[in-house]
Amino acid sequence: MVDHYESTPVFRDLKQLVGGHEYFVVTSNGNMHFQLSGFDEERIFEVEGNFGNNQNPMPMIQKQQAKFNAFVQKYRSQNVVILELGIGANNQLIKALLMQLVAQSLSYRYITLNLPHEINIPAAIEQRSIGLAGSIDDNFKELLKND
Repeated sequence: MVDHYESTPVFRDLKQLVGGHEYFVVTSNGNMHFQLSGFDEERIFEVEGNFGNNQNPMPMIQKQQAKFNAFVQKYRSQNVVILELGIGANNQLIKALLMQLVAQSLSYRYITLNLPHEINIPAAIEQRSIGLAGSIDDNFKELLKND
């Protein structure tokens, strides 16, 4: 999963969508696919660690979390789009954190790409949110056509 990984069209499309914008990735995936697809490892918070640091993940996770917190503070009053990709409706590990950030900052927007039954947008952020149902791959292709 790590040693022989080759970036997929979804990761390449995401990289193109991010373009030159400031970004920070928060993920529960420990497969290091973001790093291996060219995303800056200094801008990734793997909340459960990754296969590369699974022997002693706490110091790395704490370092990543501190960088994420600094990113949030830096852009607290600026326009920020939180792009949630495929997080299950009941998975609150990351989803709750991201939705809380949107609820606390009127300049933040929330976009979720997910299967129809997995889209969950609470009323508190509904006016500043978009749910795009379907596969991430298909949604990325549509977004890139309109970019």
